[in-house]
Amino acid sequence: MRKRRWRLWQNWWRKVLEKTEKREVLLKGIPIMPGICIGQAQVLNPSIKTPVTRKISESQVAIEEKRFLKAIEKLKKELQEIRGDLDERLSDLINSQIMILEDPHFREGVSQRIKQRMESAESAVYRILNDISRELGEKGSGYMQERSQELLQLARELITTMQRERNHETTFRKDSILFAEDLSIQDTIKAVKSGVRAIALTGGGKTSHHAIILRNFGIPAVFGMRADLNEIEDGTTVILDGAKGIVIINPKKATLERYQAERARYEEFTKELFEHKEERPITVDGREFTVLINIDFPEELGILKGLGRHGIGLFRTEILYFTGKVDLESQRKIYEKIAEEIYPCPFVIRAFDLGGDKVFQFKEKNPFLGVRGIRVLLRNKKLFSEQIKAVILANKKGNIKFMIPMVSVVEEVLETKELLHQVFGEMKDSEPGVQLPDFGIMIETPSSALIADRIAPHVDFFSIGTNDLTQYTLAVDRRNPEMSYLFDHLHPSVLKLIKDIVEVSHKHNVWVGVCGELAADPYGVPFLVGMEVDELSVPPASLLETKELIRKISVEELEELVRKGLEAQTAREVRELAADYLREHYPEVTLFYPF
Repeated sequence: MRKRRWRLWQNWWRKVLEKTEKREVLLKGIPIMPGICIGQAQVLNPSIKTPVTRKISESQVAIEEKRFLKAIEKLKKELQEIRGDLDERLSDLINSQIMILEDPHFREGVSQRIKQRMESAESAVYRILNDISRELGEKGSGYMQERSQELLQLARELITTMQRERNHETTFRKDSILFAEDLSIQDTIKAVKSGVRAIALTGGGKTSHHAIILRNFGIPAVFGMRADLNEIEDGTTVILDGAKGIVIINPKKATLERYQAERARYEEFTKELFEHKEERPITVDGREFTVLINIDFPEELGILKGLGRHGIGLFRTEILYFTGKVDLESQRKIYEKIAEEIYPCPFVIRAFDLGGDKVFQFKEKNPFLGVRGIRVLLRNKKLFSEQIKAVILANKKGNIKFMIPMVSVVEEVLETKELLHQVFGEMKDSEPGVQLPDFGIMIETPSSALIADRIAPHVDFFSIGTNDLTQYTLAVDRRNPEMSYLFDHLHPSVLKLIKDIVEVSHKHNVWVGVCGELAADPYGVPFLVGMEVDELSVPPASLLETKELIRKISVEELEELVRKGLEAQTAREVRELAADYLREHYPEVTLFYPF
């Protein structure tokens, strides 16, 4: 009887403990930098709220203007001090913030608001930057929304400076996993230097400045988490998986043990990748493929140092447009420096891809089907000609290639080619030694894919942008979370278009690459290799894995996989075919990157 009572009491107590045990919570976000990190959470207080509009008297106008200018100089000094500790590439990120602070239009706008609306300096700064931020944010998610959040972050920094709250500066804990709504560039750098092991944000995106910094320093990160930071207790044990874009709060013992084992395997996996970083991507049956890197910022070249010598398959030049570096000399210096640094590897420059969610001169109901890409450039010949001239001037070593985005019809190719030769002809005499770059197009629309045979005689190469090609083929807005279940670049219709493009390009002796997310999708690479695309261009974080995957597979074996993929009915079926193949030839991929 006594033993039975004791067992009953034990069972009751165990149930009480189970009820009081903290619940495991899984949060999902955007993968920014791969890596598995287990540690204690440091939760930053939510960012400051919108400042209350404080009215001032006429006698206070000059005082408020002085406070504003003093805060600008103080913040500039802080940024300059941080910039001094960074290499030249990362310091450009700081320069973009300083440039906003020095912008006469911004200063004049705040000054006028203080005078005309009789508002405090804090209110004026917030309203001006918030208006610009809102205008950018309304253009859609992605690149411009990330720029809008950075403007708001700068507004907060200025307001904090004016309110003299710097003596309450955040201290970052060494070995912690940092949680925040968002971070300024300077706080991101301070966190890294303080020894923070990983960062999880409810804001941010893949092209945000702090994402570039974290990738440069190799800090695992997940952005865009759907989470209430007030519900995450400081000091709680958390797991961050940067490759899958997940964060686990209060992991159960079994979860913790599983991730500890997975982390050990991932570290061994990564170590082996780096040991093979100089090996060429040659398949089991002896076919070599070119694997290049996509970059958004010149500063990303810093990431490449530890990856061996590789070329750049896509340089998105929009950042130069949005930071005001569109004059001839600024562009030439940037292009020339990158081309020389990676020589003799190829450097593929994409012309400004403006419009859609990336420009604000054109007010349109459906910007993704309006004036964007090459349509914008051919309407702005002066801007386009300056970029072409800068590319030609920078092509001293002959490793630069130039391509245009969002082509729909042959006429756009012919008009661009005529302009390219016209600019080159005007420069030949005054700039001896200049070389005409190879000329290509991005295939991102179903129309350009279907008439690739008409375009091929006029170009040197094709680069397939699978993100937009998938969007337009499936008629799905890839930014719309309600449509995410339909968006998959492994849909059989997209694969069929890619296969047709590859066949046309090889028939016309035009090399063809893939630079969209499909090129870095481990479930997509076998199909691209099986179709015999010439080149894959991937984000830096996917480079070594993609090369290693190519070394594990065989073109001859993949012919059957491609045939089955083209005959499949759904994208899910295509992925299952790839998963079956990878489990046999490269099982680590299915372990670390499940679908």
